[in-house]
Amino acid sequence: MLTSDEERITHLEEEVAHLRLANDELSSEILLQMRKIEKLEKMLRNLEAKQSGLEERLDNPAIDERPPHW
Repeated sequence: MLTSDEERITHLEEEVAHLRLANDELSSEILLQMRKIEKLEKMLRNLEAKQSGLEERLDNPAIDERPPHW
């Protein structure tokens, strides 16, 4: 059991330091996750655009047809 005020203050300061470190680590991890999510969202948008283009070609095959001699 902590007896003196000085020991209690020291203990509280140590706890605050640990909490700050944990907060900084969590903030860094959140930033990394946000970047990954943004990258995945960009990839998804690109795939959706490609899929849309492919569907359009399937719906209108004459658009992309070329004569056999090309």
